[in-house]
Amino acid sequence: MQHILSKQGILFVYFFISIIILLPISFAHADGTVSIQGLNPGTVVTPGTTVSFFAAITGFTRPSFTVVDSASSTLRADDIFNSGTFYWTPAMSDVGPHTLTVSVSDFYGNAASASQVITVSATSSLSVPSTIPGSSITTGQPFTFSVTPQGILNPNYTIKDSFGNSSISSTNINVSGTVVWTPANSDVGQHTLQIIGTDYHGVIASVSIPITVVGISATVQNESASSTVVGIPFTFQIDTTGFTTPTYLAYDSTFGSSFNGSNIDVSGKVTWTPTSIDSGTHTLNIIVSDLLGHSTTVRKVIIVGQPSLTIGSLSPGAVVAVGTPVTFNLLQNSLASPTYVISDSMYNTSIASTSINSLGIFNWTPVVTDIGTHVLNITFSDVPGHYVATSLGLRVVASGTPISITAPAAPQTGTPHSSTKYVFTKVLSLGSSGAAVTALQNLLTVDGVYSGPIIGTFGPRTQVAVKLFQKKHGLSQVGSVGPATRALLNQL
Repeated sequence: MQHILSKQGILFVYFFISIIILLPISFAHADGTVSIQGLNPGTVVTPGTTVSFFAAITGFTRPSFTVVDSASSTLRADDIFNSGTFYWTPAMSDVGPHTLTVSVSDFYGNAASASQVITVSATSSLSVPSTIPGSSITTGQPFTFSVTPQGILNPNYTIKDSFGNSSISSTNINVSGTVVWTPANSDVGQHTLQIIGTDYHGVIASVSIPITVVGISATVQNESASSTVVGIPFTFQIDTTGFTTPTYLAYDSTFGSSFNGSNIDVSGKVTWTPTSIDSGTHTLNIIVSDLLGHSTTVRKVIIVGQPSLTIGSLSPGAVVAVGTPVTFNLLQNSLASPTYVISDSMYNTSIASTSINSLGIFNWTPVVTDIGTHVLNITFSDVPGHYVATSLGLRVVASGTPISITAPAAPQTGTPHSSTKYVFTKVLSLGSSGAAVTALQNLLTVDGVYSGPIIGTFGPRTQVAVKLFQKKHGLSQVGSVGPATRALLNQL
């Protein structure tokens, strides 16, 4: 019994050992497979771009991997790991097609392989999707854009500009490809910026950006006139280029002018109505500036005159016969709606207010009672407060009286003064009256500084006119007639 059991035990041991020996042998003949999965970024890459994939296997025990390239390349044995993960970064020398073969084997003799074709293309590029604020910028305005590389790894950037002596350089671009540049006044013109990128593989790419740098300017547009008259509004517009939300400051180079900063609005429109103290030549200065530091000054010269009244087209002449119509027209330089008042030095004249209409046209037919000498005094006034007076001498003769043909008297402008020169001998100031003041008002009117009525009273309007006269002739502007002013008046 013991002998039989011993024999059975030996048989069992033999059977167990044979299973252990034969089992690995049967596995050694199993078929193993390998496939390429997760290829990134694709089958076509540029130098400097890393290629990766995973060698997926089945039927292998403790496998080992190798990879070879059909072409001479920078591929190394250690570009594939024992896990089956593959990484390779082609260089410029690798440009062309490559057939990468991954082989897998194990201790039991299993083996398999798989191939993947990779083409390394020399194509690389830089691009600029957009620029801020655009392709046209002004001096002092920040300009920025970002460069996007393709097929070039971590490039170093440099900048070149086609514009001579440009203020932009490679210091205006950072390592990430962002450009920030603020053009100077010297940069006005056309620029072509070339951005060049180079990586450690020797890959080079570039991109060009055309831009225009515009200088700032401000000009006068839509001016209502090159000259104006006291009381008549004067307007113009400041047109700007290259300014961002401009602001305006206005002043007059003429001392004592009524023009100031309130005469220009936020849109750059200037509106000014000169007053009686503004007669003469003015240089209006408009300073334009913005928050970017731009600044320029525009100057506009304007002449402000006093309103005038002139008699023109007298017909038939200064001597007329009874029953002969007399006509003339009044010429005035004010745009305001005028009102005319006419009076005659002759008592019981037939001239009436209806003898002159609102257009300044005079029409009168003398009658017998009008025979004699007439001095017509005509006063002009308007809404802004202008007052101008002029006069005309006429002689009416009886019907049938021979009248010599002579040239008409020259038109009179302003209020005429006596042909006998007045000599000023005393101080005249606010409150004075009499013949001296009448003579003063006549001279001031002729000099173009007074437009008020000739009434022989020294009032505020006469005082302003005296100051203007003194300023015009380089005297102290005291507003009264003293020795220096009197001496000058007696020379006129």
